[in-house]
Amino acid sequence: MGVVGGSRHYSGGGLGAAGLWECPACGEENAGPLEQGCAHCGSGRPGRRAEPATPPPPPPPPAPPLQRQQHEPTIAEIYAKQNPQATIEDAFMAGYQAGVAQARAAMKPKSAPRTASEPTMATSIEARQVRTLIAALELFRDQFLQGNPEEVQSGEWCSADEVSAVIDSMKQSEVLRG
Repeated sequence: MGVVGGSRHYSGGGLGAAGLWECPACGEENAGPLEQGCAHCGSGRPGRRAEPATPPPPPPPPAPPLQRQQHEPTIAEIYAKQNPQATIEDAFMAGYQAGVAQARAAMKPKSAPRTASEPTMATSIEARQVRTLIAALELFRDQFLQGNPEEVQSGEWCSADEVSAVIDSMKQSEVLRG
């Protein structure tokens, strides 16, 4: 068997140590281990990639010139023109009241025009009372009786069907017919 020559006391560079070397990316001379990459351009560094610097973002396009937009005059502006002696408070109140009136008008359901065969609602006190009771019974039936069958079983209340029968008989009453 042959013996490999050498000494335990080697004084040269260790594994990965290199003397002078030239970077293949930028051509500069480097002194140091290859694993550390180029000291000049950074190529070959562990966990990094040499790239050129990111260019700054392009400037934003210039803002369009300001243009004065026409708008519908507000109720307060109309009121102020019609009443030059009015205060700002008067104009505000006029606009507020007009806005409330518009909101109420928008909330009213649009009803179809009545035909001659449709009866008009009676406005007597008795008719209003009967309509109020009908509405209350419908609400009670829908909100309470149908959701709580144990209350009906207790015998304290009518069933939802019985309440519906009472509502139907009230709707057929002479008071509502007029």
